[in-house]
Amino acid sequence: MTEKEKMFSGELYLPGDENIMKEQLECLDKLYDFNLTRPSELEKRTAMLKEMFAEIGDDCYIEPPLHSNWGGKHCHFGKGVYANFNLTLVDDTHIYVGDYTLFGPNVVVATAGHPIHPELREKTYQYNFPVRIGIYLLMLLQSAILAKFSVKSTSMIWNTTSKTEKSTTAIFKNQTLML
Repeated sequence: MTEKEKMFSGELYLPGDENIMKEQLECLDKLYDFNLTRPSELEKRTAMLKEMFAEIGDDCYIEPPLHSNWGGKHCHFGKGVYANFNLTLVDDTHIYVGDYTLFGPNVVVATAGHPIHPELREKTYQYNFPVRIGIYLLMLLQSAILAKFSVKSTSMIWNTTSKTEKSTTAIFKNQTLML
């Protein structure tokens, strides 16, 4: 099995493999160009996302800057997805996002993980598992979904931190939050 095949299998692999790096850099160049678009270049952004992403539905909007290991190459977005600035997609394997999902600022969706054993980390091994997000998810600012997680439809995720309390993450399914 090649290192590239291992990327999608959940097995340990070496992400610095020459073939992987060559392909990844091409994707990152496209991402760089996307992030340099002007606010008035909406049609250009839309066209670029269709080229960069594995799938992107109608009426999706991603506010630059977008951060992504593969420039969205392994991302599958449904229709009507909105992402505020600084969305980070650690898309070393597939990320599936359902219709009408909303990402607040500074949200992270990560498919990659690293081994617990220091000897393996020293050699830069990594593993990846896909992330699946249902429809109508609301992810508020600075929240994260990590590798191997699936989030059901009509959920809300947020992360709160203050000087007096530890960080907490809340997930509400089929709930309405009234402030």
